[in-house]
Amino acid sequence: MKTLRSGGLLVLGGLLAAAALAGCSSKLKNVIVPDIPPTVTLTSAPYDTTGRYFYAYKLDWLGNDPDGRVVNFIYAIDPKYDGVLKRWIPRGGWTVTTKNEQIIFFTASHPDSTNPKVIASDFHTFAIAAIDDRAETSLVVTRSFFSYTVAPSVHILNPKPSGLLTHYVTPSVRITWDGQDPDGQFTQKPVKYKFKLFSQSDPFFNTIKSSGGLDSLRNDFAPRFAGWDSSSAETLTVQYTNLTPNAEYIFALTSFDEAGAYTPTFSYDSNVLDMRATIASSSGPIMTMFNEFFQFTFVPSYNPTLWTPLEVPYKVPITFNWTAVPDPGADIAYYRWRLGGDVSDETPRSNENTDITHWSAPSLGTISATIGPFPSDSVTFFYLEGTDNNGLKTLASVYLHVVKPTFNRDLGVVNDTRYSLDVLRIGTSIYVPPGGAWPTAAEFDTFMFARGGAPYQAYPAGTISKPGIFNGYDFDTVTTRTGKSDLTVPLSVLGKYRHLIWITDSNASAKTMPGSVLGSAMCALRYMNDNNRVNTLGTYIKEGGQVWLLGSGIAHACQINFDKDGNAGGYYADGRELIPGRFMWDVVHWQDNIDDFLGAGFEFHRAPRAVSNPYFNIDYSMLPDTLRRLSLANGDSMPPNRVSGFYPNLFGFSQVSLPNYITENIQFTTPKDTVLNISTLDTLYNVVYPGVEPRQQFPISTYYHGMDQSTGYTLIMPVDLWEMTRSDCIAFVDFVCQGLWGIQRTAGGAAARPYASATRSYHMPPTHGATRALLSGGVKHLLAAPGARPKE
Repeated sequence: MKTLRSGGLLVLGGLLAAAALAGCSSKLKNVIVPDIPPTVTLTSAPYDTTGRYFYAYKLDWLGNDPDGRVVNFIYAIDPKYDGVLKRWIPRGGWTVTTKNEQIIFFTASHPDSTNPKVIASDFHTFAIAAIDDRAETSLVVTRSFFSYTVAPSVHILNPKPSGLLTHYVTPSVRITWDGQDPDGQFTQKPVKYKFKLFSQSDPFFNTIKSSGGLDSLRNDFAPRFAGWDSSSAETLTVQYTNLTPNAEYIFALTSFDEAGAYTPTFSYDSNVLDMRATIASSSGPIMTMFNEFFQFTFVPSYNPTLWTPLEVPYKVPITFNWTAVPDPGADIAYYRWRLGGDVSDETPRSNENTDITHWSAPSLGTISATIGPFPSDSVTFFYLEGTDNNGLKTLASVYLHVVKPTFNRDLGVVNDTRYSLDVLRIGTSIYVPPGGAWPTAAEFDTFMFARGGAPYQAYPAGTISKPGIFNGYDFDTVTTRTGKSDLTVPLSVLGKYRHLIWITDSNASAKTMPGSVLGSAMCALRYMNDNNRVNTLGTYIKEGGQVWLLGSGIAHACQINFDKDGNAGGYYADGRELIPGRFMWDVVHWQDNIDDFLGAGFEFHRAPRAVSNPYFNIDYSMLPDTLRRLSLANGDSMPPNRVSGFYPNLFGFSQVSLPNYITENIQFTTPKDTVLNISTLDTLYNVVYPGVEPRQQFPISTYYHGMDQSTGYTLIMPVDLWEMTRSDCIAFVDFVCQGLWGIQRTAGGAAARPYASATRSYHMPPTHGATRALLSGGVKHLLAAPGARPKE
């Protein structure tokens, strides 16, 4: 049997079993995925307050479980908070219910005067928790009532209180909180707060630490809390300095409303902090630096020899953004940065904007810096220092290696898919016929890249391949299925191509195994879009490379590592996961909510505005009006040597689910200071939902061709184009290659020209079971002896 946990709530025995199983027929067993506890929210409204000796409130609550469902609730009237066990103890047991509403009657043994200036003296408390289908409980939520008013509530925000631990804080600690007064007449906030810090030398300290000690805060000090510090409604923070190291402290907080009622309950989950002062860290805050092509988190340290290598673009300014997290209760005091030089040199800058080889002026508001552009093959260090209010520092060191693209090839295709590989029959050289959903890895390669007219390996005699949809274009292929742990595609590889097509399917974006697990390794795009990784694709675009992002896994791979809501299905919200510094925001320019979908019956129609763009000479008329699914009726043929499975009924895609407008001042007119705001994010296709009237449409394919942050342009098509009928695929490929990039398709195709000796170009006919191309080399890590650094 599982223990119910709620940050201090512990419920055992038959009640738990009854509560967990009510409303469901079977119990989950052998659950190995960590459960996310449910949450519960509580509202109340006056129901009957006319009596002098009783009053009633209607209470409503709502439960939510992000990875399951809430099966029921447990509640109690006037539970006792045990200060030693740090949990709520119901006086008469917990009541189990599946309802979301209850009228509760409370007695008023000390009825309030009808004079509103008289402070309320008698109160009751209602406590409730939600239970999910895995027998986990939410935190207990409480609401207290006086006979004529709902008591205000207050919650400490930082350091976040918890009945499960003692907070270790620095000698200088800042405590912040927030309060609510749900039935306030003139404000929904308390009108004042009172608080007190008790040290372990205080005679009252041991009383508080006893089983019923938190009640003593009310019994001995309420209702006026004489001797406690006070703050106004606008002051929601207090700072304590010079706390004694290794000494224990208790911070208690209450709030008052307009009627004089106060927060009568005290718990370690909301308004009481159990703290021990210590130098928890000797090296400073945890700092994170990021932009559109990298994000690194630096552990607390002040060692300039611990640096992170980073390839950066040639002749392009680079912006570094940063944030920092101090120890609990501490604050960031300031940041400062420099480019190169000696970190111990404290010579002030002669000019804050130009003398960047010395430390910038300390400032809490400096949270970004733009440096460069740099000449090719140059190297230098970028240093960032963060200091908290205790004087603890962290130094972040980044070794910058400038890489100049060659752009000596017109077109490269990065195959970042993870379709199933061919399997040999045991003891033979014959491959098992393909099965399951189309395509396998070899079927995908053939459909996309085959030259055509060649026999399939190990297929029935006479099985001849058809030309792939890229046949006739002079291109190289790069695979990310390398068998190496580091899946980063080097910038030196990407920089060979003026134009790049990056393909990632949804199956690939969902994989999480390391690159050495060849059959189910994560895709490179997901690997590079993670903390402490470099997204060389973003750097490539910043250098002027033109990119077509293709496949249903593109958005998921770029965003899933930054998901904050546990939405493994794929929903990325503006302001949370989708923020500046993310590839999808800065490069793709999808800056509103993104949804990932898997379904059937959706239609893809060319956007009404995708006709022409006279300002940029873009002719969208080359695009097919609709993208039709693979079908025998559309002239597509059955994949050869198939004994089971055919084209899938379900398909995945990503969409922009809120309006997303990008306009820029494009100066086509004279005088040059004339403002001409033009849309630089064009919608190519919308998804149309089946059976919904009016027919809802959301953008699924866009083309960014502006000047914001990058010099390269980016087209995104987060749909598996190879699941569309062949003629529509060819039309779309021709639009991109010919209409946007000016690359021509030749009738006979071009001779194969691999980009490296270890790589196989699929201009040669890829047969069923073809060996996948391997990247030679990989990321070159900069190495130095202990205590040494590369020369700048």
